[in-house]
Amino acid sequence: MMVRKTHTKSRRGCLVCKRRHVKCDETKPRCAPCTRLDLDCTWPNPRGQVTGAKGSNNASPTPSPGWYSNIPNTPDTQGNNASDPPDLAIPDLKLLHFWTLNTSLTCTSPSTLHTYQSTLVDLGFQFPYLLRGLLALAALHRAIIYPSERNHCLLKSSEHYDAAISAYLSVIQNPDPATCAPIFALSGILHMHQLGMAQIHQPEDPIQAICGWIQVVRGVRAMIRPHWQRLITSEVAPIIARAQGRGKVDRSNRTEVMQLMDMIDEQQIKDLEVEQSYRKAVQELNTVFLEVEDFGERNPQDAVGLLMSWLASGVDERFVELLNGREQCTLVLMAYFAVLFHVKETSWFVRGWPKWTLECVEQQLDQDLWKWIEWPRKMIRGSSP
Repeated sequence: MMVRKTHTKSRRGCLVCKRRHVKCDETKPRCAPCTRLDLDCTWPNPRGQVTGAKGSNNASPTPSPGWYSNIPNTPDTQGNNASDPPDLAIPDLKLLHFWTLNTSLTCTSPSTLHTYQSTLVDLGFQFPYLLRGLLALAALHRAIIYPSERNHCLLKSSEHYDAAISAYLSVIQNPDPATCAPIFALSGILHMHQLGMAQIHQPEDPIQAICGWIQVVRGVRAMIRPHWQRLITSEVAPIIARAQGRGKVDRSNRTEVMQLMDMIDEQQIKDLEVEQSYRKAVQELNTVFLEVEDFGERNPQDAVGLLMSWLASGVDERFVELLNGREQCTLVLMAYFAVLFHVKETSWFVRGWPKWTLECVEQQLDQDLWKWIEWPRKMIRGSSP
């Protein structure tokens, strides 16, 4: 059983923070937690009346970046009717219903839909942090579809996301064979959530976000590697089977990515370790492109695992360091990675990411290297102006 994180109570905090059981900084007319989630901040006054501060529509409603929050006990924001069963969290049941009938359909193809609609829910009842992840993604999806419910749904999404990520971080620090399946599933759900939040607030630096993904997928990979045989026979096996390439591509075949080998030659890199890091990244990205082409008519959502595989194992630690430092060759590779995003942009949580990533590259890339991103620009924009 998870122990709720305690905090110093504030008797003068806003009513919203009290309801959410989070610490209020008492900033008026709108406290910091309400500003972060773009919520109406209401305050009690000595006469028992309630005063409110409507937030700006431009505020960023991103979920709490602090992965330290535990499961909140949040009552129904609509209020409880005396005739309502006291043991049912109606808003969460509505989100679970929305997950089953709507959000799950956007996460996968028909062949694995049952796994997302039913199997993951059953697994979530055994491992509540997975269920929290499903509800967080469903709430975010609903917030995007129904603007009139946005504030409420973003609040619910944030609560479930914080609870899921808190448990997630605890579990991956203490690996257990029994948790490899729910953690594998949750990692994918949380990644979709991070992508989807950009539909609410466009990322200022998409490449920095990608660097964060690399650390996450590598952490999951390190955890599940010792239990791989168990994982591929577990409840999530259908997801793995559909996400993996067929493994039959001829790695000697060349896609447009391989022209970047000429870029590396042209740069005359003196550090052999750096040069080898670039060549490995190009070769592995070429393989991923071949695997995606080999997918044929399979649903674009099935390619998510392949894309993440390049971040997990296709680049080495030296490349990640160079990418964090915005070294020019790594930026060019990110433009090609954005093309892979473009393949599956039909998913609501991916929309915009190819364009944003390419624009981020263009803003930071030296002019003499722009010739190497002509193909990604053409693929993503339909032209290379």
